[in-house]
Amino acid sequence: MTHHRRHGNNDTGTYDAEMTTALSPAQRYAAFKQTQAKRQSVSSRFARSMPFELDDFQVKANDALEAGDNVLVAAPTGAGKTVVADFAIYLAQERNVKAFYTTPIKALSNQKYHDLKHQINILKTQSYTGKSTSYLEKMEREIRVYETQNKTGNQILDAVLTNKAMICQNKEIELKFIVDGEALSFMDDMDVSALFGNMLDNAIESAEKQQEKQKRLIWLYVTREKQFVRIRTENYCDEKIHFKNGMPVTTKKDRRLHGYGMKSIKSTVEKYHGSVVAAQENNWFELKILLPAGR
Repeated sequence: MTHHRRHGNNDTGTYDAEMTTALSPAQRYAAFKQTQAKRQSVSSRFARSMPFELDDFQVKANDALEAGDNVLVAAPTGAGKTVVADFAIYLAQERNVKAFYTTPIKALSNQKYHDLKHQINILKTQSYTGKSTSYLEKMEREIRVYETQNKTGNQILDAVLTNKAMICQNKEIELKFIVDGEALSFMDDMDVSALFGNMLDNAIESAEKQQEKQKRLIWLYVTREKQFVRIRTENYCDEKIHFKNGMPVTTKKDRRLHGYGMKSIKSTVEKYHGSVVAAQENNWFELKILLPAGR
C-alpha cells in the first residue's frame, strides 16, 4: 500500500497523513485534540494577528511563555526578538495581569558616566605621556554620549538614542539628530522603541560599510507639522538599493530573517494609520514616515 505524504501546519488543523496512519485510533484522537487545543492557544491567536509569518524561534518562545516558563532569547539584531516581548504583553492583557517592560540602558549609562569621570580625574593628576593623553582623549569622546541624554522630550527615545550612539561611537559613525520627542507622546512606548530601533539599526548597518569615515554619517529628524509628525532618517550609501512598492529589498541571503526590520517598521506605521516610503538619490538613502498626530 502506498502512503501519500500530506504536509500541513498544526496551527491550521492540518496534519501529516503518513504519521497519523501509524497511530492507533486512540492516539489519533489524542493528536486531534492536541491540534485543536493548539489552535485555541493565545500564542496561535497572536501569530494569526501578525502581518507576517512568525519564525520558529518566535513560536517556540511564545509557547514557552504561555506555558509559564522563563524565556531568554538570543538572536542577531533585526531577527525579531521584540516579537516575543510583544507577545508577553499580549499574553498579560489576555490574562488581565500587569506587564512591565524595562531597559537597563539608563542605569548602565549612568554608571558608565561616573566611572569615566573618575578615570579622567585620576589621569589628570598624573604626568602626561603620549599614552595617557591618548587614553584621556578616547574617554572624553565616549563621555559625550552620556552627557547628551534625556534631551528629546521622550524618555524611551532618549534610551534608544543613547544605546545607538554608543554603537555608532564604537563603529566610528557620526549620529546627528534634530528631534522633538514630545511629538511622539501619542505612541506606545514599545512602538517608539521598535520603530526607532529598527530605523537606526538599518542606517548603522549601511553606514558602517563605508570605507571613508567622513561618509559614515546618519541623520535623524522628528518634527511636528500641524496635525502630523514627520520622521526621517538619512545615511550615505554607495550601494545600489533595489526597491519594491516604495520599500527597499534586502540584499542579505536570508531574506525571510533579515527583512523583519523593515516589516516591523511598516507594521508600526500602519498601526498609527501613517505612511512610509524610502528612496535613494545621489548615494543618500532616505526613509520617510508621516504619522497623524494624537490618534
